[in-house]
Amino acid sequence: VEQRGGRIASNYDIRESLSLSGGFFFERNDPVNVKMDAILSDSDLYVRNIAGLRLSASWDTRDDLLLPTKGGSTQLTSRFALDALGSEFDFFEVGAKQSWFFPVMKNVVLACSMDGEMIEPIQSSDVIPIYYRYFLGGDVSQAAPVRGFEKNEIGPKQGEFHVNVGGDRLFALNAELRFRLFGPIGGVLFYDGGANWLNSKGFEWSDYR
Repeated sequence: VEQRGGRIASNYDIRESLSLSGGFFFERNDPVNVKMDAILSDSDLYVRNIAGLRLSASWDTRDDLLLPTKGGSTQLTSRFALDALGSEFDFFEVGAKQSWFFPVMKNVVLACSMDGEMIEPIQSSDVIPIYYRYFLGGDVSQAAPVRGFEKNEIGPKQGEFHVNVGGDRLFALNAELRFRLFGPIGGVLFYDGGANWLNSKGFEWSDYR
């Protein structure tokens, strides 16, 4: 998808570790070369202007932003896209991410995180467009990584070639035991797991990978 747009927002720090933000966003989404088996509605094919409000709250007690050894962080977000604000597609989205960091012993840290998101069409809209559906799998993804899988491998598939269509629900878990080897070089033992699925088809435990 070719996506253009922007947002204007205001941020308020309640205290050093707690902040709130809110603002308006506008996006013009142009999907190209979408595989036929991945199409769930006309919105997967045509240009759509999306406009709405985004609200978020953040709580952060980590002792370091890049390499934390203790503390944690919580992020809560929500977005509303509404016809009254100039949007050609209406939806409601909420997400939450929690991370914790525990010092186990000298130069060894246990890092854990949970990530959950859902997006729901509202008013006259019926299916979430492909550029807003969730894809999971690989070292880098929209949400938390689920290593050991190909990029975007996890999730609902359809068609003769089992094309991943993405989901409107997502849940992911990550745990890492981080340790220093020598100098700036370190190692990690990790566990990753997650699922993304379409609410219309429901969640099954086989979706979790």
